[in-house]
Amino acid sequence: MRALLALVCLCAAAPPGWFPGAGLLVFPGWMAFYAMGERSKRSLLLSYLVGVGHLLVFSLSLRHVAWGAVLAIALLGGFYYLLTTWLTRSLARFVPGALAFGLILAAACWARAHVPDLHYPHAQPVHCLYPWPALLGSVRWGSEIFGNLLVGMSAAVAVDLYRSWRGARPGWRRSVWIAGGTGAVILSTVVFPGSAPPGDQSVRISLLEPRLQPEDFRPFYEDPDAVLRRKRVIEPTRVLMVGPDPPDLMVWPESVNVLPGERTSLGLPTGTRLLAGTVRRDASGSRVIALLTDNQGRQLGYHEKQRLVAGGERVPFLDWLPDVVVEWIRAQFQAAMNQPLPDTQPGAPRPLLETADGVPFGALICFDNAFPEVAEDLVRRGARFLVVISNESWYGGGDELAQMEAMTVCRALECRVPLVRCTVDGATLVVDQEGRVVDRLPSPARHGEGPGILSVDLTVSSAGPLALPWLHPLIRWLVLLGVLLGFGSRILVWCRLLSPGFQRGKAA
Repeated sequence: MRALLALVCLCAAAPPGWFPGAGLLVFPGWMAFYAMGERSKRSLLLSYLVGVGHLLVFSLSLRHVAWGAVLAIALLGGFYYLLTTWLTRSLARFVPGALAFGLILAAACWARAHVPDLHYPHAQPVHCLYPWPALLGSVRWGSEIFGNLLVGMSAAVAVDLYRSWRGARPGWRRSVWIAGGTGAVILSTVVFPGSAPPGDQSVRISLLEPRLQPEDFRPFYEDPDAVLRRKRVIEPTRVLMVGPDPPDLMVWPESVNVLPGERTSLGLPTGTRLLAGTVRRDASGSRVIALLTDNQGRQLGYHEKQRLVAGGERVPFLDWLPDVVVEWIRAQFQAAMNQPLPDTQPGAPRPLLETADGVPFGALICFDNAFPEVAEDLVRRGARFLVVISNESWYGGGDELAQMEAMTVCRALECRVPLVRCTVDGATLVVDQEGRVVDRLPSPARHGEGPGILSVDLTVSSAGPLALPWLHPLIRWLVLLGVLLGFGSRILVWCRLLSPGFQRGKAA
């Protein structure tokens, strides 16, 4: 029953939620998961099954790409839930159970997002609370990982209080003290979330959403004079430029490449710059970039995509295999898919981009939006706002779009700067430095609907954002220490069981 309750609540809470306010079910969901984790082999199996079910339901948006990807995410991702239960038991030997659960849950979510070549940063507990940014002061205090820690701790504290009241185990007084301390921290993050710098400078930004479907891209790329490209990209941009208030920055999303000679035909005013997603190729392979040009088409700089989508842009573990195996995989992929194996390379940090008025900003390309470190690095180096360009048309308007929005809210809170998202056919919106969605285009768009343009006067701080909280890296190290203690406890138990003295006693 606990496993079923955990599964239902976690699935219902995941963005966008099954009904208004469903995101708050994340707390009873993790309460049931924590209560299920008793010292038995069955609880490990149930933890795995809950994880498989949770990620399977959440990842159904990927069915438009491949059902195999959905099943792989669910079957592999379930092990993180199993490890959460297993390591929580180990760490609880040294620290209170609620703290152990919070640390391990945060660590498991972080590991799932950062494991090499198989990173899956979606479906994290704190994402469920994105409609209520006032509750996410913990994300501003210590990044996404701290928010996950407090969600796990608050759920476990409630279970321990109930257990101590009913069975005096854990002790009532100890449970009350732990609950009081946890509640004080959570309340502090809500009441004193950390102020964002006041805005004193305005940047006018226009975001183009061409509303292309996956089947549109072949003619979109193969024929430069295609009617589809003129109607969805070129003409809307030209119309905007002859209006009374042209933007300082015009943004085209990922995959809408700027073709040769096209920049000078758009009629961009002198003070307008164009940021567009495209691909840069060299001897080492191709890199997805956000390219900034002026009104004459001169390249002013670019940012590279640093986090690649496993399977879609980069085949997992390909660099670890012998060359002969790689060549065989390439041949099989070419034969099966009638296209070459993806050779996209991860990018590296680049100098900040600037508007014509000299306002520095950073560009996050699609999957970069899911990782705090990429955005934080740009803001540390002086970015006053961030632009996300993305192609989310292959989700088919699925629930994954709300997940992207939740991640953007978290990035705005962590970095204390506003973000704008420009997508091919997805969640095109504006988030202020308080994590509030202040404007957006309707999402998802109806099939065949014409392009949309969202223009906004973005208020930014000329003084730059406040320094990122020192708590961000500290929390990551604290969570890592918790994992090491959990594994260390297990190793000590195994060593004791395998010791000659224990074996002699067992034989006697």
